[in-house]
Amino acid sequence: MRQLNVGFVVRQLVWSAACVLAAGGVSAAEAAADDELEQVVVTGSRLATSGFSSPTPVTVLGADAIEELGITNIGAGANQLPAFRATTTPTTNGFGSFNVGAQIVNLRGLGVTRNLVLVDGRRFAPVTREGTVDLNLVPSGLVERLEVVTGGASAAYGSDAVAGAVNVILDKDLTGIKAQADYGVTGEGDGQNYHLSLAGGASFAGGRGHFILGGEYAKQDGIGDCFTRSYCTNSGVITNTGAASNSALGVTLYRVNSGAGFIANPRGVINSLNTTNVAIRNLLGTNGLTFDAAGNPVAYRLGIPSSGVTGVGPDTTSSYTTVQLEVPVDRYATFGHAYFDFTDNVRGFIEGSFGHVDGEVDQSRYFGAALPIFVDNPFVPAAIRALLPAASATPSGVRPAAGSFNLAVLGQRRGHSASEADSMRATTGLKVTLNDKWSWDAYYQYAHTDRFQSVENNLATGAPRLVAQGPAGISNAASTAYWSWANDAVYSPADAALPAAQRRIVCRATISADAALRAAASGCVPFNPFGDQASQAALDYVYRTLTEDIHIAQHVVAANLQGEVAELWAGPLSIATGLEYRHDSTSLQHDALSNSFAYFQNFGADYNASQDVLEGYLETELPLARDLPMINALNFNGAIRRTRYDISGFGGAQRAAASNKLDATTWKVGLVWEPIDWARFRFTTSRDIRAPNFNEMFQASASTFGSVTNRFAGNVAQFPVLLTGGNPDLNPEKGRTTTVGLVMQPQFIEGLSVSLDYYRIKVSGYIGTPGGAQNIVDRCFNLNDQDLCPLITFGAGQSLAEVRNVNVNLQWLRTSGLDVEAAYRLPLSRVSELPGTLNFRLLASRTYELATNLYGAVTDRAGETGGAGGSPTWLATLNTGYSNGPFTGTLTTRYIRGGKLNAAAYEPGQPIPVAGANSINDNHIGGTVYFNLNSSWELGGKFGTQLFVQVNNLADRAPPSAPQLQFPSNPVYYDLIGRSYRFGVRMKL
Repeated sequence: MRQLNVGFVVRQLVWSAACVLAAGGVSAAEAAADDELEQVVVTGSRLATSGFSSPTPVTVLGADAIEELGITNIGAGANQLPAFRATTTPTTNGFGSFNVGAQIVNLRGLGVTRNLVLVDGRRFAPVTREGTVDLNLVPSGLVERLEVVTGGASAAYGSDAVAGAVNVILDKDLTGIKAQADYGVTGEGDGQNYHLSLAGGASFAGGRGHFILGGEYAKQDGIGDCFTRSYCTNSGVITNTGAASNSALGVTLYRVNSGAGFIANPRGVINSLNTTNVAIRNLLGTNGLTFDAAGNPVAYRLGIPSSGVTGVGPDTTSSYTTVQLEVPVDRYATFGHAYFDFTDNVRGFIEGSFGHVDGEVDQSRYFGAALPIFVDNPFVPAAIRALLPAASATPSGVRPAAGSFNLAVLGQRRGHSASEADSMRATTGLKVTLNDKWSWDAYYQYAHTDRFQSVENNLATGAPRLVAQGPAGISNAASTAYWSWANDAVYSPADAALPAAQRRIVCRATISADAALRAAASGCVPFNPFGDQASQAALDYVYRTLTEDIHIAQHVVAANLQGEVAELWAGPLSIATGLEYRHDSTSLQHDALSNSFAYFQNFGADYNASQDVLEGYLETELPLARDLPMINALNFNGAIRRTRYDISGFGGAQRAAASNKLDATTWKVGLVWEPIDWARFRFTTSRDIRAPNFNEMFQASASTFGSVTNRFAGNVAQFPVLLTGGNPDLNPEKGRTTTVGLVMQPQFIEGLSVSLDYYRIKVSGYIGTPGGAQNIVDRCFNLNDQDLCPLITFGAGQSLAEVRNVNVNLQWLRTSGLDVEAAYRLPLSRVSELPGTLNFRLLASRTYELATNLYGAVTDRAGETGGAGGSPTWLATLNTGYSNGPFTGTLTTRYIRGGKLNAAAYEPGQPIPVAGANSINDNHIGGTVYFNLNSSWELGGKFGTQLFVQVNNLADRAPPSAPQLQFPSNPVYYDLIGRSYRFGVRMKL
């Protein structure tokens, strides 16, 4: 086990502190800005404390900052903090088809499932099949502050808080009415978006009660593909198959900034032949053939290098043309809360929320493997047919024995995905003050979410799990193969006596000698892939609509007790303890083709799952010393939580009922040492857990055929059924988090506060797939790996019948880094005669490591800025504000340090990062700085009117080139949209 290098940590803290102080006044968290902060419960602890004295680092984004930065979505606001990675937002939905339009946070880059989202200290309603929370559903107008614990918090709040916890605190004492209306548009005139917010609150019953109501509506029209922007080029990374022999391009991966794409188009491309006919090969030429709109063959211009279905050339097709820079989203969220003091010591409350999110995203057309087109296919153009050999004599319904060519087809229809969610939550509870030292609270919460997801024009390839090869290559009748059947067209034998122009064209499978196969293929419509000539009926046969209907429910009952046990030598001994019971259930239903794994893109098959969770915790704060030399104060904080999971469901790779009982213990130990009255050191170490979610346990995902070398039968290539998906035998992930920090409020610089925190998080037994079917077979054969051998089902003679590349508990993932947070307030009257006040706030995150260990192969993606799974070594945001009377202006400077396109690749002459890594000709991405400007003007008056203007990406800076499959750059870190504007008005009454 890697040990914490204390000397390294101390050096980093001291160096960073010196840099911050030398910079002339930037400082720490808002929560740490005042030693006399109100004593409230701050996220990371169940005890009353302040963010300044908490042993766990807490970053706060207050309501004033939310307004000053022009934040209209609390999820988007969280993603402006350097500790987050914006992997699931409307600008990154091109990465997939799930949860379109959602704002799901990813703390530390450890994944969206490894942070816990709370609202007022209680778990918020899960809204996805992974159990994550969409912050679209929290009205920003009611947010008092956002608190982020950037370290493990499982002992305080339970499972999932491995990377930390995000707690949205609402303003439950809001009095009066406040409203906001704003409009945004890009500098290109697209991406129009509208936002309305209304919130209000008032007392009743002579001040014994108070209620608040709030709602928010937002609509964004979306933005087209990257070719709507001048920076966009047809770039990509291509595998160079000629690396060994081509000295000019002697690298495995070849980064191309212009002209790269797919060797396919909607009219079809012939790129290989199953014939030795010289005339046909001459017709094909070096680069292959494509077809014009009438289906006639024309030359296909393809450059070098090329590999598979990708290459460099003027006729390649970009995948960027169907991926939107921002997807259209409609959303609204409502929230209400009321409390009533039955007595001076008993307060009851009730609250409810309802929200709706509807997002859509276009999908790339199908880039498929080459299709075999046989010589008796009636759709073959005459110019090619004249060169093909005659079809050999074969029985009716059997493919000819000789003469075929391969056709790579980019699907004729563009896919379209949509995701729509409705979520409601209702909570009621009591808080009772027993005396001036003790209180207890209890609540019940119910939440329900309905989510419907679909993919239109999804290619129906067939159900490969059911396929079994019969004699003469005839598929077993139990299989379905819509795409292959439709493209294997022949003339109907019943029309043999008719002229060719009068003969009907049918699917070969419908005239098979196998009656069961004929029945399965009934309804097949022949598909003409040449020159985009397919009929509407044929398109409708092979392109279907995938649907997924999700129902999620949650019941929570919890009670907590807080108080002071005794007054000790250095202060009161405080404790908090409590019990919580939670019942979660999820049900997924899909269309029939999804359940047989018949789509090119699958969401998976049906499953049902539920869990009962019972947990109890105890937390204590023990003052150890006070008012001693070099010890103004020394406090100990500790917590422990015991959890029992009882999980059951139906699904997974085996499609069977399963149950699993899991027990977990989490704990936290922390110290806060104040040697002098303006500096505090803090230390925490904790054991955190994440229980497997239902999707990881019970999803039954797509299955495909692929070649696997069977080590058990003489290294022969076989085609077993390959399954992916859930595994009900998973164990919880175990995290170990350590933080060491320094908080300073130096008296010699009035208005300055600084916090520096080093963190290290290691997650053992992290959940993921074991690296593919071949890796499973190899490790079972070579190492007799008893975790992986059960994933193989053998047939006769040690043949491979089925290999399940399902979720398992893997080795570890680990991250470490340094957080710098600083704030400084400078009234200009201190240094000049100028009016107004300057405010500075710096948030910076240095990532030293973001690594995974997969069976001994360690890949560290710290410094990788080209992929969604990497992290820049430095991310920093500096807010510089100026206020004077009714005017407020804030300039936000965001810095992303340059890095690597792919941390697992290397340029020639550089060190090899991991065994077997690929070389690449250009692995560098430059650093980037963005500027955003926000300004507001108070008009005053009866309605307290305020006008505001926001300009994002003020310099209209284009993103650096970082080519990926979906985007020309990485939307997680870089702005792919360009300059944009927002105008609005706020009113308070």
